[in-house]
Amino acid sequence: MNGGRMLVFLDANVLFSASWSLDNDFLRLWQMEEAELLSSPYVVEEARRNMARPQQLQHFEKLLLRGILYPTGRICHCLLE
Repeated sequence: MNGGRMLVFLDANVLFSASWSLDNDFLRLWQMEEAELLSSPYVVEEARRNMARPQQLQHFEKLLLRGILYPTGRICHCLLE
């Protein structure tokens, strides 16, 4: 935990699965106020590369806009800055 916040690293499988449909359990991660969602640019690109359906890619991009961070050294920067 980080100051009362839980750091959750999202790998490519989680990002891919969360993007699969608008109704799945992985989406709960984005609803948890105490969770700080982390990933890396490499993981995001791997997940994006494996999206076959346009609807899935569109949902994936919307999830990214909802605030996934990636660590660089000790500081986390917003993925879409």
